Amino acid sequence: MATNLQEYFNILKSNRKPKTLKNYFWHFNHFVIFLKSRNKILDTATSIDIRDYIATRSQWNTAIKIQFLNVINGFYRFYILKIPIGNSEAELRSCLTKQNIVKEILAIPFPAIVHRIQHKALSLIEVDKLLTYTKRHNYNDYCLIWILLYTGMRKGELLTISPIKHINWEQGYIHITTDISKTNRERIIPFDTYTKQILIHILIVFGTKQKLFNQAETYLNKMLAKYDKLINRHIFPHAFRHTFASEMIKSTKDKLDISSDYIIHILMGHSPRDITDLYTDYGDAPRQAMITFHYMKPMEM
Repeated sequence: MATNLQEYFNILKSNRKPKTLKNYFWHFNHFVIFLKSRNKILDTATSIDIRDYIATRSQWNTAIKIQFLNVINGFYRFYILKIPIGNSEAELRSCLTKQNIVKEILAIPFPAIVHRIQHKALSLIEVDKLLTYTKRHNYNDYCLIWILLYTGMRKGELLTISPIKHINWEQGYIHITTDISKTNRERIIPFDTYTKQILIHILIVFGTKQKLFNQAETYLNKMLAKYDKLINRHIFPHAFRHTFASEMIKSTKDKLDISSDYIIHILMGHSPRDITDLYTDYGDAPRQAMITFHYMKPMEM
């Protein structure tokens, strides 16, 4: 099992950020310690052990429980493929028994996400309320909200992009490089003249030569919390990414040579869905989607 675990982490190192790997190690270390108290190892763990372990973590919120289950599921999906079938009937029975135990682990239901509404896409009515109010009362907030809605960037990307390294001001695009992308996939996010002026404002107010937005992560959460009552929901930065995805698919539907969902998939920096994605030439479609058919085009004022 130790060899399997090491092999699994070697695979993760190629497509996970150091911070994510650190969280994975933390979860595995503590779960292994728990199993040792029961004279067990990962190889002999059952769904009951996992449920019992989660029960001991009463301080965990739903998000951490889901993170732990994702970590465990990822490993056991890898492990089930490594279970040797063997040559004898007894070895085959042993293999089937282990596979069934793993399947029970993978069948553990994830806890309900009570706060999912926080990340659900905003309606265009909610978007309009936010932009209209903030433009009138707090232009700095307006600019930050606009950029998140317009680009579909992750919060972590906004916090790390450099105005020199990652933004081509003349040609009008943000270059998300592999070192700041959560999925280690680089991508280009085109922007129009109106959005360029907003980026310049953010740079002047919040930026440095190294960072476009030189603020702590908590700044965005606190800023958005001010507008919870305005649209009667708790707003998280990631909700804007959901909004970008859902509204861009609608606004570009049947208007591009390539399917809208694929282009938005590319613009958001998601990993390839299959081998076809790796060889698809999407040409100028992303720029066309962002500049000509962007859902926020009518809101530029």
